[in-house]
Amino acid sequence: MNQVLAPETRSSLLPLWRVAGYLTGLLTVLVGAAAVYRTIEAVETFVDGHYSSQIAYLQHRCPDTRLLQLLEACRADEIAHREDARARIGAPSAIGRLWTELVGAGSRIGVFFASRI
Repeated sequence: MNQVLAPETRSSLLPLWRVAGYLTGLLTVLVGAAAVYRTIEAVETFVDGHYSSQIAYLQHRCPDTRLLQLLEACRADEIAHREDARARIGAPSAIGRLWTELVGAGSRIGVFFASRI
């Protein structure tokens, strides 16, 4: 994305997102494999929806089809990660569902701020 997006269009909060992602990964590794896969499932589910909405928005506004193709390829990659994580874990427990909701909410909050700052 750094090669596609001009620096002034990138979120100034990117360093914060990197730290947040690292900490989320670290915490889940400390809990165990099920938490890691549940986190991957939650994040990739959010990212799939986010890419879908971005693609829908740009389809009629973006003359550069390369960007749309890149977003579609990124989305397909994220879906593959989500499906791989789902295949490695069973149905979520109540705690798993709660964790998934928390991770999804954190992702939504992150995008909310990133789109404004």
